Amino acid sequence: MVMNSFSPADFEIVLNTLENQLGSLVECDTVRSIGGNLNTRGMSFKDRANPHKVGTLIVGEDKGSIAVDISILDDAVRSFTIKDSSDEDGIKNIVGWFQQNYT
Repeated sequence: MVMNSFSPADFEIVLNTLENQLGSLVECDTVRSIGGNLNTRGMSFKDRANPHKVGTLIVGEDKGSIAVDISILDDAVRSFTIKDSSDEDGIKNIVGWFQQNYT
């Protein structure tokens, strides 16, 4: 059995960091567990300029890294992988995607 490298607290740190950095672009909901998976965390968001443009950030573990998925209404999922909850470059890539798509 493989032990998880990350805890739900790590995923919450990632979501809170993203919420703080994306505050001018999107309005975020509270962090919550996703479905029956208590280890995965998610947060809904909506565009500040267009409240009908909504999506969900989903954070969990995948193969020893933290996976960040952005699911939006066009049924596409944008996936990012970061090393850990303090991966500044990984967070910048995610913020950059939002800057390109929500400004």
